Amino acid sequence: MTQPPSHAPLDDSGSPPAENALRNQLLRDLVGECLSLSHLDSVVAYVYSDNADTVRQARLMASIGSLLTDGLIVVGDIVGGSDERVEPWNVPLDEVMGRLHERYVVHHDSWEVWGWTTWVALTESGQQAAEDLQRQQATDE
Repeated sequence: MTQPPSHAPLDDSGSPPAENALRNQLLRDLVGECLSLSHLDSVVAYVYSDNADTVRQARLMASIGSLLTDGLIVVGDIVGGSDERVEPWNVPLDEVMGRLHERYVVHHDSWEVWGWTTWVALTESGQQAAEDLQRQQATDE
């Protein structure tokens, strides 16, 4: 997945407020981490515990799509041991989203298809956006 040269402001994603909150939560969780799709699913299950699986899946897919479009994350396979990193799927955005949909939505009942096989990490722009978000949150508190 090629990355745009800069990131969009966090409040300028065009997403509804609930999805902005989820985007921000995912950014905070990803600082310095490679996280599995299983982890992201658990965040969504917690934040949207009153919603049906299909609603939670749609919210996570929309948030991932938005973060990918803004060049803040990459999705791919995990490589390495103690210095793990995500090896991005070097395919167009629509193919990344198609793979995610197939794994996460179509085969949601088969955790082994998506749980630990799909990983997410911040890009440099995403790291910067997440750090900006953390500074803003610290200032607001």
